[in-house]
Amino acid sequence: MSTAGVADTPAGRLQALFEGHRLTPTQRRIAHSMVRSAADVPFLSSVELAELAGVSQPSVTRFAVALGFDGYPALRRHLREVAPAEQTAASESYNEYQQAVQAEIENLRHLAEILADPRPVRKAGRLLAASRPLPV
Repeated sequence: MSTAGVADTPAGRLQALFEGHRLTPTQRRIAHSMVRSAADVPFLSSVELAELAGVSQPSVTRFAVALGFDGYPALRRHLREVAPAEQTAASESYNEYQQAVQAEIENLRHLAEILADPRPVRKAGRLLAASRPLPV
């Protein structure tokens, strides 16, 4: 695929938006989550994007400012202006059951990313095993 073809996709436009910016690890995490959910991002609130990326809402605001926007609403406005209409129509064509399944798929993808580092799970397991009585 040519570079022009990639830039014409929602994910490609997002990646182009991030180029040339020195992003912190948290900001890179937000950027990665945005690229993964490129079609939905223009319609997410800052709280929803924060939950998707596993970061705080103020981190999303700082991220938007780091990209040169006045805040997250300005970034979202920009994304809505460049979002392709056919992509929006495709996601709206899902019925409520398909939307629920798609949301759960995204939740599982996010969980898979979090579980890349098993240390928090191990720590939680040790704390639970040591507790008396053991909460279930």
